[in-house]
Amino acid sequence: FNIDMTIFYHKLDVHWSYKTNIDYGVSNFIQNAGIAALNLPQNYIDETVEKYKRRRDFMVKSFKNLGWNISKPKATMYLWLSVPNGYDSKAWCKEILSKTGVIFTPGIAFGKNSDKYFRVSLAAQDEELYEAIKRLEKSGIRYY
Repeated sequence: FNIDMTIFYHKLDVHWSYKTNIDYGVSNFIQNAGIAALNLPQNYIDETVEKYKRRRDFMVKSFKNLGWNISKPKATMYLWLSVPNGYDSKAWCKEILSKTGVIFTPGIAFGKNSDKYFRVSLAAQDEELYEAIKRLEKSGIRYY
């Protein structure tokens, strides 16, 4: 089986040129979503910011009460917490799930350097976050 590499490279160049001119950059629907977000009323943005601040403050305080050393992130939808010694992130999240029914994301999902952490989403409704903390407290989950 013999391939004329000159033809192969030419076709590759043509394909590359075509592809970069057709779909280079951010998709139109993403750009349109960004434009729509920038045109939202300021009170919607203020309410959303307050909602996430409230959730962040509650969860940071609650995890501190459970023994974690955590500081308030300035702007995020997530908290990253340390996994206790003796666990990797997957084993820790499985332990929490089996004891409480609460799901957190193991850090390993974001690469090997994140395996000593787990991620807590603040996107759930306030009541769900309250319930999650109540279950952690009731089951004795603590950072040690």
